[in-house]
Amino acid sequence: MVKRIIAAFLLLVMAVGGAGCMTLQKNNFQDQAISYMEEKYGEKFTFVSSWGSSYANIDCESILVQCDSVSGEILVERFNDVFSDNYLALKYADQVTATVDNLSKSVFSSSWVNYEVLRQTLSENLPANASFSEYCADPRAAIIVSVAVPSSTFDTAKVEDFANDMAENGLYGAIHFAVMDDAHFTDMNADSFRVLTGNNIYQYFAIITINDGGVTIAPREEGH
Repeated sequence: MVKRIIAAFLLLVMAVGGAGCMTLQKNNFQDQAISYMEEKYGEKFTFVSSWGSSYANIDCESILVQCDSVSGEILVERFNDVFSDNYLALKYADQVTATVDNLSKSVFSSSWVNYEVLRQTLSENLPANASFSEYCADPRAAIIVSVAVPSSTFDTAKVEDFANDMAENGLYGAIHFAVMDDAHFTDMNADSFRVLTGNNIYQYFAIITINDGGVTIAPREEGH
């Protein structure tokens, strides 16, 4: 009986100790991640929450942090002891939106633009002071922008002009480009864009891809 009590007590101690070690390791990673961000970008960062699951990949740990200079939650990841983050994606988000908006309006007169930053870290060797063009050219930037224009101002020949303007401005990524009838365009928002294009409700749709290899325009079959 005494042996059973001792054995149960030892198991309890091991369980508590193991949980304590896991908590300590987690806190150590959080401290290291914040130190990495503060050293790299020269400003104060605060912990927001954990992100993802360590069960998917035991070599990868992720947290979300925030700071005063950018809006939104920044993803910080450590994979095989190498840190990376998406700070620059949030820093340049407004510039991506403004660039696409200005270029689309210069070609089509009227447009709706939506850009949502993907929660994905950038290349670990991208410097903290990387320019907008350097950020856009990063292979892990994964810039995907939705653009809609009204049918009343649309000309198919202008799609290539718009794509080439994007490339000349160094904005690499993918554009989900749709032409909507004026009624749908007037009430356009992120949700309606997804629903309409998902159900092939458009007059023209193409995915425009811009990278080092040039410009690719891939139209989808006509909607309705």
